[in-house]
Amino acid sequence: MTAPENIVIVGGCGHVGLPLGIVLASRGASQVILLDIDENKVAAVSHGHIPFMEAGAEALLQKVIGERLGLQWMNI
Repeated sequence: MTAPENIVIVGGCGHVGLPLGIVLASRGASQVILLDIDENKVAAVSHGHIPFMEAGAEALLQKVIGERLGLQWMNI
């Protein structure tokens, strides 16, 4: 029997959701998906850029993006 995966879905790529998603991905969650309605924000984060100041977060984002952290734009 295989162990269950730790999959987390976080709403938003803002000041709360993005750092939370980065930390969860860097601390062992097997997959973290960030959902956001702002297409430009999702595009920036997908390219490894944080749209606000958060010390040390951009380097950590670049380590987990695409491996444990994914993003999805929601057209609502």
